[in-house]
Amino acid sequence: MSVPDAGKLIQSLDEAAETLSRTQPSLLGVKGRLVTLINRETIVVGDIHGDYSSLQYILTKTWFRERVMDGEPVTLVCMGDYIDRGPGQVEALYTLTRLLTGHPGNVVLLKGNHEGPSDVGVSPHDFPFVLHRLYDDDSEEVYRRFRAFTDRLYTAAVIPGRALVLHGGVPVGSRRLDDVAYAHRTHPETDTLRQILWNDPRPEPGAEWSGRGVGYVFGPDVAERFLDAAGVHVLIRGHQSCETGHSVIGRVHTLFSCKLPHYGNRKAAYMEVPAQAEAAENYTGYVKTF
Repeated sequence: MSVPDAGKLIQSLDEAAETLSRTQPSLLGVKGRLVTLINRETIVVGDIHGDYSSLQYILTKTWFRERVMDGEPVTLVCMGDYIDRGPGQVEALYTLTRLLTGHPGNVVLLKGNHEGPSDVGVSPHDFPFVLHRLYDDDSEEVYRRFRAFTDRLYTAAVIPGRALVLHGGVPVGSRRLDDVAYAHRTHPETDTLRQILWNDPRPEPGAEWSGRGVGYVFGPDVAERFLDAAGVHVLIRGHQSCETGHSVIGRVHTLFSCKLPHYGNRKAAYMEVPAQAEAAENYTGYVKTF
């Protein structure tokens, strides 16, 4: 696709923000910034990072647009990190905001750490420079509208009895889904939102401060306690590159959906969770790699 002009991108961001605030709460099960998905096939997409070709591959391979137009109960859940690093950042963002606005009952966009609160910085963050190159004097206004849009993104989605879907990881020390649902309200007094966006799993038990400088690394025991309390079997998350696009530690599944040279992964992946998925710990059979 061609890069939209500044006016089209601003309009799409504004309409997407309005959809998140006013339209979707009446169509989806929304509590705070937690979306509940019931009796719907769910297509889960990991980090995109401006890899527009991979995003298009997933949309084409899953026949998502066509199935929505046919009235099928299918939902696309994207786990954040839509921008930064890749060559098609604006194209990916524009595509997702148009999908959200056009199909508000079928698209759920979650917040990643690259769409996190303005007081928690991320590096590299080259999106503002991409906007300046493309839009010159209009770039600051485009970025302001982008921030207004990301402020309204959901924190997580839950498939009851089956899976919790979010960007980074479970908040260490928490036992309640309400802590996830209302993390945007308790930020920055608590670090729950930072942890949801930044935490990473590890094979060793327990938890300790992350080498990223934000959040924690957490073991299977920490994940299990939270998932059991939340009444789900697996955590589906993004945030980390994987050589084959997918990795598993205990009950935690990581998906990485972009293939950019500097990440070094041979493949990317997404997940198609059937509406009547088995409530089992291993969701590997639902993973699609490319």
